[in-house]
Amino acid sequence: MKQDWHPDELAQHWTLSAEERELLDSKTSATRLSFAVLLKAFRFDGRFPERREDVAGRIVTATGITAYLKNSGKLEVAQQIANHESPRTTKLYDRRQDEISLDEIERIAI
Repeated sequence: MKQDWHPDELAQHWTLSAEERELLDSKTSATRLSFAVLLKAFRFDGRFPERREDVAGRIVTATGITAYLKNSGKLEVAQQIANHESPRTTKLYDRRQDEISLDEIERIAI
């Protein structure tokens, strides 16, 4: 699996769709992040990763930061957790603005 990702690539390949988020509803909070990473890795590579090292740290960082901030976490705390020197770096991993609601999708006229 690719190990060096640009933030735009992270958003394109690793942001969960509405349908994928529905799959997470049945998971406990302890297994949600792992399930999400495995799901997206499978969709990207067509196989599940064999080892933890097969999944780039940036992917887990982006998924974790987004989930933390989505659940009312504070940017400064996410910055400390990720060990970033600047909150601007932490904001690069926040993918909340990339999520599209089903209402927005239904507005697209085909």
